[in-house]
Amino acid sequence: MKNFLEKPKILQLEISSLCNALCLGCVRTDISNFNRSKPLIPKNVIVEPDTIKQILNSNTMSSLEELEFCGTIDEATVHPFLPEILDIAYEHNKDFFIKIHTNGSTRTTNYWKKLANQLKKFPRHIVYFSIDGLNETHSIYRQHTNFNKIIDNAKAFINEGGHSIWQFLEFPWNKHQIDDAKKLSKELKFHDFHLRYDRSVVTKTGLDTIKKLQELNYKGTDINFKDRYDKEYKRQERRASKRKDEPIKCNALQRDMFFLSYDSKLWPCCFLSNAFLAYGFHKEYMEKRITENYGKDFNNLLKFSVDEIINHRFFKEDLVDSFIDIMGYEKKNKIPKCIQTCNCKTLEKKPIGARIEEGKITTPFK
Repeated sequence: MKNFLEKPKILQLEISSLCNALCLGCVRTDISNFNRSKPLIPKNVIVEPDTIKQILNSNTMSSLEELEFCGTIDEATVHPFLPEILDIAYEHNKDFFIKIHTNGSTRTTNYWKKLANQLKKFPRHIVYFSIDGLNETHSIYRQHTNFNKIIDNAKAFINEGGHSIWQFLEFPWNKHQIDDAKKLSKELKFHDFHLRYDRSVVTKTGLDTIKKLQELNYKGTDINFKDRYDKEYKRQERRASKRKDEPIKCNALQRDMFFLSYDSKLWPCCFLSNAFLAYGFHKEYMEKRITENYGKDFNNLLKFSVDEIINHRFFKEDLVDSFIDIMGYEKKNKIPKCIQTCNCKTLEKKPIGARIEEGKITTPFK
């Protein structure tokens, strides 16, 4: 029996359910058609600045060193109070390492200049611009974003003194542009270029199939999609069962990290939170494994303090024990999403985060 984390160093933040994009592999995207957000994604839900204050003022989070706005189902720059949240962070700890992941296709260049000046107050900050190709390929994956607007915003941010990294997800349709993208990133004075694996269903599904589904434009209630749903459910179930004995190396535990979701709930990682928004096996499993055992609000910061949540038996007793248990619905049983995401074999083949090539990944800071 072991506490999940006693001295967290990193807090990942998903600060709303708002996003201007519709990335093909995002959990918000309806995979029945790849044309719209899932109906179950709540609209216009935000984490209030006061909730951020509550977190930062807690005993549990007094060891935090890094705030990472990670962009799961949200885009941080769409949040109406991002500048206020950054001010709260600065007032609490001027030495925070601030990281913001963005599609870069929001707001005006003036907004990005102001953001650069606000972030420069922190000794360390990085904005990761997710740019998956060049003009003709980037928006294939990051639907509803504009390459030229992103470049203009990035230029404004960099020229104002902001530290930035170009983050590139590799797909079959953009890998031939990696060298040209690296060259452009240097010309634009990005600090570095990070290449990442696609860990979503997109590459496996294939662009031709995705385009066909977009043309057919099924809805979740259509019988043809229900057939796909049933097949995918069974595939996910078989896959989890097959891997149930594989060892888990929890990424969040390795990074000393917690995750805040759009609905003001505290989780170990985005993967467990996002499983509730998935189609199929993982969503149903989480509802049985988590909600039926603990209730739907055991980790809700609008109802409990941070310290109360961290002392809940899910974090204090069950989670770490589950990594070495059997798969099942009991409180200490292994969670299939943990198996899928953090089993050692998968992490070895496709690690979470950027690839390390030609030495180690760099930032402007140690």
